[in-house]
Amino acid sequence: MENVVGILEHASGHTHDIVYDLLFTRDRAIALIIRHPADIPYKFSVTELFIGSALGRQGERGDRMRIAEERRRDYRQRPTDKLVAADDRNFEILYTMVSAVEVSRSLFQSYLKFTIQRPGAHEIAIRFTLPRESAPLARSLVDQVLSARHKKRQ
Repeated sequence: MENVVGILEHASGHTHDIVYDLLFTRDRAIALIIRHPADIPYKFSVTELFIGSALGRQGERGDRMRIAEERRRDYRQRPTDKLVAADDRNFEILYTMVSAVEVSRSLFQSYLKFTIQRPGAHEIAIRFTLPRESAPLARSLVDQVLSARHKKRQ
């Protein structure tokens, strides 16, 4: 069983509507899918044609929150070594492949960027947008799990 250092919640992935929780262990960061647009298929109705989609989206918001909480509950019950396999959209970032990490905070949001060097391939960047208030926690977790040579800019 891996030692969990901490969890960074509500990290947006590729787009703002794809949300991950980032679980930091001693050896890797695991991105756990919490919310994805494909969770609830879009349904167009005649009512939306006349009233608009705002009313329909209110019902979806509750469904999305329920799905997110079910996923978090499921992830808490699984052993750490089974989390990546729990969903096809989960993935891991091995610290041995990380060449740089950047935690930055702007006026409205923060972000965490891992630069990964894969053997025989170009470097790739994996970037997560964070709620603005999460930057100090992200910095703390990065400090705990990675050596000083990985930190690019604070």
